[in-house]
Amino acid sequence: MAASVEQSWARILRWLSVNVTWAVPAVAPPASPQAVADAEREIGARLPDDLKQWWLLADGMTDMVLCLPPECQPLSVADSLEDRRMHLHDWRALGKPTSSAGVAGEPSLPFLDLFLPIGTDGCGGYLYVDLRDGDLRGSVGWCNGEEAHDGAEWDSTAHLLAATAEAMTAGVPCKGPYGDVVPEPDPASFVMWRRVGEAG
Repeated sequence: MAASVEQSWARILRWLSVNVTWAVPAVAPPASPQAVADAEREIGARLPDDLKQWWLLADGMTDMVLCLPPECQPLSVADSLEDRRMHLHDWRALGKPTSSAGVAGEPSLPFLDLFLPIGTDGCGGYLYVDLRDGDLRGSVGWCNGEEAHDGAEWDSTAHLLAATAEAMTAGVPCKGPYGDVVPEPDPASFVMWRRVGEAG
């Protein structure tokens, strides 16, 4: 079982406060319960409790702090919804069906209406929560912006945050779409995530 969202997020913030000090002021205030409820209404699906808990702790980042693997900035509720609208529009413009098919955790070529971005690398890649039905409902997947959505990389938002916290504070490599990675702080720049075995 993953650690609680609150515990993992606190560990991540402690690591940032020591290693990337400018990042902590970029943590946005908590989202309002109304904003989260409005997001559920727009999507037409219940959000996982762990995702809601995270947004009620911090509504994303106000600056490009790549504190999530593989190198992503947490999105606010508003930015998450805006990215979802953009991806749906772009895939529909290509004539691709976006109606959700299959079960949660399965790969998909197009962006689906039950995918919700929660992190961005600023270069077209993003983390998304899969809201389709199935045992892996609420799992977190990755799309590099050019290829198919890979399917579940982490079982939940709580698992993503717990793995991130372990990598930061205990040195345990975090599994992700590009293999095992560890954070490499640069106080004057972004948090980098280096593949285990690569030269720093």
